[in-house]
Amino acid sequence: GRSPSWRPPVSPSPQLATPALAGPPTAAIPVGSNPWGIAADAATRTVYVANELSNTVSVISEATDTVIKAIAVGSTPQGVAVDPNTNTVWVDNDAAGPSR
Repeated sequence: GRSPSWRPPVSPSPQLATPALAGPPTAAIPVGSNPWGIAADAATRTVYVANELSNTVSVISEATDTVIKAIAVGSTPQGVAVDPNTNTVWVDNDAAGPSR
């Protein structure tokens, strides 16, 4: 199976997230504007991308390489982290402080 680890975009578009696989990237996934932070939850095979200029977090299914929803968050989200023990995703909003 594929690893749930991801890396920042490598395509020329600032609105794509690219999965990091054992080999070369196989998909570019459209997300919000200026993707900044990326975190993965290995247990749920879900990836979260903080979209700095869209004020959203894209939720990506690792199984299908598709965005399953975009969640509105505070202003200028840059960081995102997953706490698998509490099933919580934390977002660092540069202009507004952390939210979950």
